[in-house]
Amino acid sequence: MSASSTQGRQPPAQKRPARITVVAVVVAALSLISWLVTGCDDTASTDTAASSSTGGHAAYSPGTATFRTSPARSSAHPSTRPKPSAPATRSRSQSGPSRSGSSQGIPAHALATLKLIDAGKWPEAANAPGTRGGTNFRNNEGLLPRTGSDGRRLRFQEWDVNPKKPGRGRDAERIITADDGSAWYTDDHYRSFKQIRGPN
Repeated sequence: MSASSTQGRQPPAQKRPARITVVAVVVAALSLISWLVTGCDDTASTDTAASSSTGGHAAYSPGTATFRTSPARSSAHPSTRPKPSAPATRSRSQSGPSRSGSSQGIPAHALATLKLIDAGKWPEAANAPGTRGGTNFRNNEGLLPRTGSDGRRLRFQEWDVNPKKPGRGRDAERIITADDGSAWYTDDHYRSFKQIRGPN
């Protein structure tokens, strides 16, 4: 065999690293796509999973319609995750503001954003690249009700309250809407919620 005929072929030992590299790139691409599809900024599951795994628990204050997690406590096994406590239940008279009622304790700018969400104009109305809205919120912490008054499982979406400022990260304020028309506000990135309105 001449030297020119062996240059066109790679020995099998050199093909294996190339195949491994291709497989690694495909796996990384699929992971990235999965992360983007499931909500790349669904940090509620990561931020509060840490407090859940260290013994945090949900608390509800009936007079204020505020859901909040308690400070984390140390645990002998930080990798084990306790079962989330049952969602708070309230009677109809304690359900917080109605759709037409006032929303005490909710900032005016958050209520203005909710109006834009209801009109289908948010986050586009923010006119700020990086402002997000309408992404899936999984309620992993169980601080919001899991089911509606009809017993059906609620589906949630999260929305930035404020336009994203250039060169800065998104702030902690969010509005969470449910498919039954209810909405909640958080100003501490999912650690506590105030109900803005109940179901339709």
